[in-house]
Amino acid sequence: MRRIALAIAGLVLLLPAGGALLQGAASALDRSRLPPPGEIVTAGGAGLHVYCSGPPEAPPVFLETGMGVVSDAWVRVQDDLSEDHRVCRYDRAGTGHSARFDGPKDAGATADRLAALAQAVGVERPMVLVGHSYGGLVARVFAHRYPERVAGLVLVDSSHEEMGERLPPAGRDMVDDILSAFGKLSIANRFGVLRITGAPGLWMAGLEDAARDRAAAVYASVAHMAAAAEEAAAWRDGASTGLARDIETLGNLPMRVLVADEYPDGLVESWIALQRDLAGLSAQSRLTVVSGADHYGLVQNPEHAARVAGEIRALWQSVGPE
Repeated sequence: MRRIALAIAGLVLLLPAGGALLQGAASALDRSRLPPPGEIVTAGGAGLHVYCSGPPEAPPVFLETGMGVVSDAWVRVQDDLSEDHRVCRYDRAGTGHSARFDGPKDAGATADRLAALAQAVGVERPMVLVGHSYGGLVARVFAHRYPERVAGLVLVDSSHEEMGERLPPAGRDMVDDILSAFGKLSIANRFGVLRITGAPGLWMAGLEDAARDRAAAVYASVAHMAAAAEEAAAWRDGASTGLARDIETLGNLPMRVLVADEYPDGLVESWIALQRDLAGLSAQSRLTVVSGADHYGLVQNPEHAARVAGEIRALWQSVGPE
């Protein structure tokens, strides 16, 4: 019996070490076999991965991801728009395919880096800025700080700075669980947990081929989850939400607000009410509920991504040449 107990104890000690070895080897393999589609551009002191496609002279569109989400999530929207728009998707500092970064990751610092990045990749005319989830809050902060850089704003199931207060208890718990998850996953990924279990299905749904492989590798990385945890911390301490609360109006900025309605019972009405608040920031806004779409599927599901791309295209057409 003593030998069995010692053997079990040895296995318990070896499993974490084995997981860490797996993580290190797999991470090195990912870097060699899954190169990101874009390039690393230094902006605001951070090495940011950005991928731009479409004619350089075409109307520019920048895509801002949700918290903890890799830029590959936008692949369908970008591919749809690239024929007649200059479309750029990127990973925020420290996340996704971007380089590690020890600087601030609140929405204000992120907006400033985005301004530098857009200039670095040659987007000098006003752009349509599209933000999904937390990216919607970043997009609003950017539009408020740099109004001359924004021709229009599209919020895709955007986070709301008061959602942790105004949603029903189940919704508040959901927000708290999401914000808490990134720190836990950064620790779990040190031992290869998401390499063994796979990334949550909602994060991967709709992604295919190389984009899916790259996303799986990013979600299994320590650095990505650690950076997302820093963004979550900036949300919790008010560094990001406080900036959004300070925005009283976006004036007459052309704006579209797209909302998913596939949420647990009791949350949909409250969620749509928060989105109406956001639409009220502009005198030229329109809110659209995309029936049957969930939060991630709104940009990753083929049907819903085409709808989002169509709204972006229509907004540019309504704005006209700049």
